[in-house]
Amino acid sequence: MRGVVVCGAAITRDEARISLDGVPDEPGISHRVFSAIAEQNIVVDMIGQNVGKDGRANIGFTVLHNELPDQAGGAATPGRGAGRDGRT
Repeated sequence: MRGVVVCGAAITRDEARISLDGVPDEPGISHRVFSAIAEQNIVVDMIGQNVGKDGRANIGFTVLHNELPDQAGGAATPGRGAGRDGRT
């Protein structure tokens, strides 16, 4: 990473990070989650997904704080029971 120049950084204080842990690591799961969020007209800023292990993965993303209550219901439906502990 030498030679990589950072030209700036920013802090966003009006966003919340959502983590979905233990979702099935298979094609289409992220699509189901983000399609449900899009149907609620919620803007997702950043998305990150780890490399799956034992058939499970974690998906993280950020949304604006003022959209957080609406987002929680929309994201829970496609992943309900998908988590390792039955949580999403």
